[in-house]
Parts: sequence; structure tokens; C-alpha cells
Amino acid sequence: KESMAQVERLLVSGALLRSSGAAVCHHPGMVHPDGGFRFAWDMIGITAIVYQSFVVPLQLSFGIEVTFVLLEAISVLFDSYFLVDILVSFRSGYLNKGVLVMDPSTVALHYIRSWLLVDCVASVPWDWISVSPDLKAFAMVRLFRLARLLRLARLKAMMAKVEDRVDSEAVVLGLALCKLFVVLLMTAHWVACVWWAIGHFAQAHGDDSWIEAEGVLAAPLNTRYMAAMFYAISIFATMYGD
Repeated sequence: KESMAQVERLLVSGALLRSSGAAVCHHPGMVHPDGGFRFAWDMIGITAIVYQSFVVPLQLSFGIEVTFVLLEAISVLFDSYFLVDILVSFRSGYLNKGVLVMDPSTVALHYIRSWLLVDCVASVPWDWISVSPDLKAFAMVRLFRLARLLRLARLKAMMAKVEDRVDSEAVVLGLALCKLFVVLLMTAHWVACVWWAIGHFAQAHGDDSWIEAEGVLAAPLNTRYMAAMFYAISIFATMYGD
């Protein structure tokens, strides 16, 4: 009974907070943190962050560029999203110890002190910068793409906001399983990319490497990736085997 009473009090307090927030939100152009627009915007952001978390390491380690029209369009769309997201964040209210803050100047100052620097560095659309492949700047521009992964620091908070809006235990459980699967897959993907980069670096400097031993240096991308992924899975299997 006590637990049910606590749940009821939380539900009532949440409803009061949302209703009071609706009354407070009288500033034109401000985005309510619990509103439908913010929820949809965060869902797009989660998708974009996960997408770039897979694509960026693949591009850097295997030295490939996105040339497929659909994937190129998706990359441009997500790059544009992150630029616009800075403006949206300047106009998005937040909760401060349970109190809804919607004052534009306070919201802007809060964003400047928290995530503005990270977002600015991570939102630079390096793919839009055209540099000659003969220049060392080309390699630097490619390396700067790693800054996009800084947005992973916000992924946990964004997922928590999404889960707070879900009332079904089955959906919450499904989200937890999806997160676990994505984390495991992303970790294996990163290990595979790093493993290929190590082998390629050794090969380029005339040292023995697993790439030479497997004879996959000139193989198609899918063969090279699967070979690196095999080593990544082997590492995980060895760790759990021990």
C-alpha cells in the first residue's frame, strides 16, 4: 500500500509539474522539455548519434568515404540536424530541482554553461569541407570527425528522458534490451575498427601484421570488415572464457 501511495504521489506531482509548466510557458518560441516536439526532436538526435557512432569509426579506420547517394543524404541530414539543434537547445526549457525553467535568458545561460562547447565542436560538418587528398590537411579533416563522438556523452541523458515518458513496463524492458544489444554491437564494431587500424598502421610501416597474415589487405570492404570483426569477437570470447 505504501508503495502504491508513493507511485500515486509521483504521478500526481508529475501531472502538476506538466500542468504548471504549460502555464509557465508563455514565452514565444520556447520549447517545453516534456512537449511532443522535444520528444520527437530527441528521438531524431538519438538516431543520429547512434548512426554516426557506427559510421565515423568505419570511415577513419578503413579509409572509406560515403559515396552511396542515400547514405550521403542521411549524413548531410544529420549534420544539418546537429547545427539546428544548437539553436533549439537555446530555446528549450529545463527542470531545475523539479522546477520548470522557461525564461529565455536563464535557459540560454544554462546551455552556454553546460553543453554549448561540446555541441559546437561536435557539430562542425567536416564532410562539407573540400580538401585536396594530396594535402596533409585532408588527413586532419578526417581525424576531426572523431569530435562527433563527443555527443555520446549526451546519449544517456536523452535515453533517460525517453524512458521517463514511457508508461508500459513491456516497452521499458524492450528499450533496455535494445540498449544492451546496441552497446554490445557498438563495442564490437569499435574494437574491429581499432584492430584494423592497428594492423594497417603496422603494414604501412613495413612491420608484420595480422592483415598480411590473413591476406585481406586488397580484399573488398565487407571481407576486411568481417575479418576484423572476427578478431573482435574472438577477443570478447577470450575475455569471457577467462
